[in-house]
Amino acid sequence: MLLRFEFRKFFALFFFVLGYSSLWISLFFKHTRGLLYGGHIALLLSFLLFYSEIKSILYSDKKLVFLQTIFLLALLIAVAYSPYPEASLDAFLLNYFFHISLFFLIYGLISRFSSFIILDAIWIIPLIINLFVCLFCLVKSLKICSLKWKCLFTIGINFIGPNLLKGLVSTSTVFVLCFFYFVSLGINFKGFKRYLSLIVSFMDFAFILWFGRRAAILGIILGSFLVALYHPSRKFSNYILYLTILITTLIVVISFSYYGRSIFIRSDKIFLLLSSRYENWPQAGSLGQRFYIWPLYFKEALSHPFRGTGLARRVQKRVLRELNRKALNLEHAHNLFLNLWLQAGIQAVIPLVIFYFWTLRKALKLVQIKHHLGTALFAFLIAFLVMSCFEGLEELTRFTPFWIGSGLVWGYAARASSTSSG
Repeated sequence: MLLRFEFRKFFALFFFVLGYSSLWISLFFKHTRGLLYGGHIALLLSFLLFYSEIKSILYSDKKLVFLQTIFLLALLIAVAYSPYPEASLDAFLLNYFFHISLFFLIYGLISRFSSFIILDAIWIIPLIINLFVCLFCLVKSLKICSLKWKCLFTIGINFIGPNLLKGLVSTSTVFVLCFFYFVSLGINFKGFKRYLSLIVSFMDFAFILWFGRRAAILGIILGSFLVALYHPSRKFSNYILYLTILITTLIVVISFSYYGRSIFIRSDKIFLLLSSRYENWPQAGSLGQRFYIWPLYFKEALSHPFRGTGLARRVQKRVLRELNRKALNLEHAHNLFLNLWLQAGIQAVIPLVIFYFWTLRKALKLVQIKHHLGTALFAFLIAFLVMSCFEGLEELTRFTPFWIGSGLVWGYAARASSTSSG
């Protein structure tokens, strides 16, 4: 019996490391759809093999399980009436079902295990892959630009997509999660691990600036500001606040330079937005285009509040072909919650919104007890909300960091609760 138990735990750990590594590789690299599916299946096997250890969280958090079940049922209904059921089923599995399984797996592992092998794998695997990606980008850009500063400053925004790595939008949420997570680990650790974590987090932030991810930058600033507002330590809060103000000021100053405008302003014409003339907003750049299309898609969602196009962005694109043409051919609403509403109805959006704010509340409680990892995850959740309002992050690996971060929040909150009660 003991031997069988150890074999089960060994294979559970093996599938977790295999699946988690595959998942993180697919977060950054293109042409890894098979690896993404394989990684999720391995993680699902790990969840099933670890079930006897983590099933207690399912029984203790019945409201959470009920909420996620309602969410999945609402999505399954959208699969059932989809005109392209194969595409919708694929989206259901990759965008939602596997992610919710991943959430419960990470939640269970962190809350129920103290093994250094399991807990260290959760941060070591993304650290190694993240470091490799950063070094790859640096070496590749230096090779392309041959130390020409003008090229180095401006190559970032066009660098990822045409190469082996995924596009800017797909990797933005990953870089933001890694930035906050590794900053917190750097604070927790000592010695070599501290310096390595802080170096990688600094590189992540530098890459976010280099790639000109404005929603990510805004989210980081807002998340850091709220941490400074809610953290009980005045010394820590003041440090974060002054650092946030300094970074914001530097970005504003840099934006007035030629290189800064090409990275942070680009084609946006703010004066057209300030004119309040709706018909001019499409000419105001990417921000103006979003302001222009949101009312069109929102009106469509209101006209069919409980029945969507069917799950999946590609289904939404086909069914709403005429509306997409009116919406500047941008193909989707560039908003996570609005896209989900259009695809699966408002009954799918409500459970997700409840879950988000429930998770945010748990993260805030971690902030208030000076939990460094929880504090970082609270800032990430704020940043993700900002980013999801400007981009459709419900697709594939764009959504993965949210579920990883949420699993970490619930796991650390459970550990903190058991420690305080003990």
